[in-house]
Amino acid sequence: MSHTTFISTRVSELIVVAIFLACYTSAYPTKGHSHNTEPQRGVIPLGLFMSQLQVDMPDYHSEPVVPGRFTGGAKRKRHGHGAMHQKTTHSAETDTTGSCCPTVEEIVEPIGGKSKSGHLVELFQADDLRQQFHEISCAPNVAEQPCRFVNETFLGQSRCVQQYSYSYALVRDFGSTDAMQNPSAGWRFEHIRVRSGCSCIISSS
Repeated sequence: MSHTTFISTRVSELIVVAIFLACYTSAYPTKGHSHNTEPQRGVIPLGLFMSQLQVDMPDYHSEPVVPGRFTGGAKRKRHGHGAMHQKTTHSAETDTTGSCCPTVEEIVEPIGGKSKSGHLVELFQADDLRQQFHEISCAPNVAEQPCRFVNETFLGQSRCVQQYSYSYALVRDFGSTDAMQNPSAGWRFEHIRVRSGCSCIISSS
């Protein structure tokens, strides 16, 4: 290869590299050198991705709701049928729009729950830490009552039934000997039952 041919080849390579860099810089401008603020096609902005993880709860300021998350503070207590069923309610919204079985949505902080195996468990809590859950319950005087908007032929065979799902929580066995001897012992993550809706059931007879 002659000296002239070698120089010509190197010049061609440099031109190709320059064209590539110009195209790359145009397609992917560096921060501080571009006036184009439009997101690149195919790239999901982090803010948009995070907004998809939020649950817009009435009267809860569109704050992200994470099952079993830890938070601080308490606002209003709602007592159940025993100490382990006591819970603090942060917000409540009743659904009264065209539903066969009206519901109440709440953000609750239970101090106890029931595991998948049916055992009673204690939920971890501290002075400034509580576990919160999103619950959907049958509205008052709705559970086990006939459904609304059902044909009269089937009205007597219909009833509203509380539905449940399971969510992870930091728990330990209620009243265990280890827990009584060592307050920090026995904690584990396990599914607990939470209220998830109110369904209309029509029996066949």
